[in-house]
Amino acid sequence: MAESKTGKVVMGFKRIVDSSGNPIPIRNVPTGLYRLTVDWGRGLTIEADHMKVDAQLRNSIYIKCAGMDTLRFEYDKDKNQPVNEYMAKVKSIRRSPKNRVFEQRCNERAAYPEGSYLVTINTLPPMKRHIDIKAGCETAVVIPSMGTLAFNVADGIDSLVYLHEMEATPKVLCTVNVTIARTLTLIPGVYYLEYRMPNSNVAREFKLRINSGDTTSLNLRTY
Repeated sequence: MAESKTGKVVMGFKRIVDSSGNPIPIRNVPTGLYRLTVDWGRGLTIEADHMKVDAQLRNSIYIKCAGMDTLRFEYDKDKNQPVNEYMAKVKSIRRSPKNRVFEQRCNERAAYPEGSYLVTINTLPPMKRHIDIKAGCETAVVIPSMGTLAFNVADGIDSLVYLHEMEATPKVLCTVNVTIARTLTLIPGVYYLEYRMPNSNVAREFKLRINSGDTTSLNLRTY
């Protein structure tokens, strides 16, 4: 908070609310006109000038955040379930050398200016969505409820498993050491899996369908 006339910084403070959500007053503020700068984080700020503080009065300052609104995430089958497992990267699509990529936890709400954004979520495989954020309209990115792939590994299996999104593609989505990881959490869909027998060049291939909320079991054997 700075003086409107001189720009001299008078104080800095955090807005803290009580258990009812009401702001806790900032005390011992000299009377005068002030410019208030609100730091939203992620490089976003809002300014309000000529905020008047009168002596012996409880002064309330209201700031209208024009041109901004919030981005949140939810699961498709349970909108009230917090999305605690994932992080998102949010990037403005505007062609500008100052474009920044902001990180947001998917169990939080965050404010962004109006515009078009590319949102990338670290699901497996990574989920990408193009969204438009408009003032006065909260934007929700819907994440499909995940499915699970479980590996039942027979004795003597010491192998790497290769998971593909498309059949006969050289691009590997992920590599799993089945002696360490026995489950994978995946976006629902069809996947292609390949694993090689120990000390063998013979590959075995499987086509799998992962369903939302279900566990698909795969038996890996030496025969």
